[in-house]
Amino acid sequence: MHHLKTIQAAGVLLAKHQGRMTQLRLLKLLYIANRESLRETGAFIIDDRVVAMEHGPVLSHTYDTIKNQTSDSLEWNRFIRREGFTLEVLQDPGISKLSKFEIELLDRVADDFAAMEEWKVVDHTHKFPEWAKNNPGSSSKAIPFEDILSALGLEASAAEIREHLKLSRELERRAERAG
Repeated sequence: MHHLKTIQAAGVLLAKHQGRMTQLRLLKLLYIANRESLRETGAFIIDDRVVAMEHGPVLSHTYDTIKNQTSDSLEWNRFIRREGFTLEVLQDPGISKLSKFEIELLDRVADDFAAMEEWKVVDHTHKFPEWAKNNPGSSSKAIPFEDILSALGLEASAAEIREHLKLSRELERRAERAG
C-alpha cells in the first residue's frame, strides 16, 4: 500500500467537504471509490486489504492508519488530524500520486454521496454483495478478492486483473526503492 497515495485520496475527499468529515464517512467513500475504480479500470486506487465490519466494508490498513496503529500513521497525522471521530485536513497532501482519472472518480463519489446522511451511506455499502456474503455481525472478517470481483461481474477477468495488480505492486516497490 502506498501511504502517500492513500493520504492524497483522503485529501481529495476531505477537500470536497470543506476539509472535515467523520472517519466513518471517509472510510465508506474511500471504499466506494476503490470499488468503482476496480469496476471501471481493473485496478484499485488504494491497494489495501478489504474487511467486512459491522458498518460495511473497510480498507483495513487505511482504517488502522487513521487509528494510529501503523507505521504510516505518523505521515498521515502530518496531513490529517483525527479528533474523536472527526477528521480534518491540517495541510494539503497534494495529488501527485493520483492519476487524473482517480481524482475525477474521487470527486464524483464525493459529489454522489454529498447529500446523503452518513448512516445512509453505511446502508448503501450494506447492499454490496461482497459485504452481505461476509457480514461479520459485530466482528470483522476479510472479504476475499474473488467476492469483490464476483459482485462487480468481473470473474471472467480475474486472472488478468490479478496479474495487473501484481505488476502494479512490483512497480510501486521498485519506485519506492529508487527513492
